[in-house]
Amino acid sequence: MVSTSAAMVAAYSIQLNTSDGGKLGLNFAPGSLEISQINSTGVVAAWNAAHPDDAVGHADRIIEVNGKGAKTHAAAGLLEELRKPQELNIVLCRAFSFSIQLDKRNDQSLGMTFDPNTLKIMTVGTSGVVAAWNQLQPKFSVQRGDRVLEVNGNRADDGASRVQDELRRSEERRVGKECRS
Repeated sequence: MVSTSAAMVAAYSIQLNTSDGGKLGLNFAPGSLEISQINSTGVVAAWNAAHPDDAVGHADRIIEVNGKGAKTHAAAGLLEELRKPQELNIVLCRAFSFSIQLDKRNDQSLGMTFDPNTLKIMTVGTSGVVAAWNQLQPKFSVQRGDRVLEVNGNRADDGASRVQDELRRSEERRVGKECRS
């Protein structure tokens, strides 16, 4: 049996003002604009308190700042824009995640590679249990750029090495996956 659950990817925008020297109060995952921490003080915390229905969340990703998109200006360019004391129009998106069940009892390979530190999926092959999943569930396919969040209860937050070990040795895997935004 294969089970999946998913939420929609949603883009939303917020307006902040740091012209008075206020700090955003955000930390980002290395090399990206994925929010890893929202501090209890700062302009974003104030936004969240005033707009609970539109609150910025952990793992949301900044995709545009003042009309500059991440695809054309890269993370460094947007970070530079965020650091300027000014009015900010920020577009963010929420990633979604879902679970997949992979059965490797017939000694098949996974058919994918991933970064050992971040668990970001680097390649997905045309054979293996992941390719079989992708053929059965094209709407919820595993793709390059996705990230493994947990395997059989071993969460990435508790250490990537535990997740890697479980991916490699277990015959049956229940995988929680974060999708690209």
